[in-house]
Amino acid sequence: MVSEVLQGIYMIALPFPRRRVKSIDEIKLYVIRGKERDLLIDTGMNEEQYYDMLKKDFEELGVDLTKTDIFMTHMHPDHSGLLAKLKIPENTVYTVEREAKAANGLRTDEYWRERYKQYRKEGLPMSYDEFTGSHPACEYFSDVPVDFTIVEEGCEVEIGDYHFRCILTPGHSPQHACLYDEKKKLLLSGDMILTNAAPVLFFDEGLEDPLGEYLNSLGLIEKLDIETILPGHADIKFDVYQRARELREHYGQKCSRILDLLKEHGPLTAWQAAEYTIKDDIPRELTSLSHVSQWFFFLPTCMTLRYLALRDRIRCSADENGVSVYSLL
Repeated sequence: MVSEVLQGIYMIALPFPRRRVKSIDEIKLYVIRGKERDLLIDTGMNEEQYYDMLKKDFEELGVDLTKTDIFMTHMHPDHSGLLAKLKIPENTVYTVEREAKAANGLRTDEYWRERYKQYRKEGLPMSYDEFTGSHPACEYFSDVPVDFTIVEEGCEVEIGDYHFRCILTPGHSPQHACLYDEKKKLLLSGDMILTNAAPVLFFDEGLEDPLGEYLNSLGLIEKLDIETILPGHADIKFDVYQRARELREHYGQKCSRILDLLKEHGPLTAWQAAEYTIKDDIPRELTSLSHVSQWFFFLPTCMTLRYLALRDRIRCSADENGVSVYSLL
């Protein structure tokens, strides 16, 4: 579905596979019209049905890939998956360095072996095959490496009537990037801030404190003068500052819950703590859920424990198997 959301900016809404994240039903891409070249923000997932839908939307808009460059906000497959199909010699794909490295890493076994080690240290009981078959980002990524053109914090992107500045907002991904037009008070925000979900946080190379990074990035967004926000999912009309306050409260409640669990039950691994936090939402055992669903209780617990430990609010030690165990000081 295509709609003009601002003068010269068109939104393309593609369906999101509900078995991955049930609270998100669409991937939102944006085409910004320029005088000589257009700019596409993100790409959607690498699956033939999405590619076919995107081609039809391009035809409706009259998008010519030889005259359309691409800006990737971050490396997750719903934002980078179709890059290899859309990148041609006549266009350029822009992103920041660590996102480029991670996006190309998604297709390698080495990348996932390293991520598996990180989560095993947090008590993840899955086998490697179960891990790769269920991790929310381990699907729909690009078939081949993409030739990126690297941009940096503060770089300027001029397209049509818009003058954007690149702002790095790590947390959801290693160097998640937003584009901000100060004069028009417009933020192209990727997955930085969403109305109907707290962005999923992951461990990644060089991203050892995702929640801390995310909260810092939220602070950057709160300092901007924003009237219009165009996110990668969900609603595009909402009060950014109210939503930021809600997200801070959400994570504050998670920290309090984790501290209460450690007080009540003593030392816990992240997996063990997640077995308790699931009861806050549904009367089920964590292992009774699909492996995909287990991640959405395990990941927030991992990130909250790491956040608290790095700020010396709890203690982290390793058991005889090298698994991190968290306890009160």
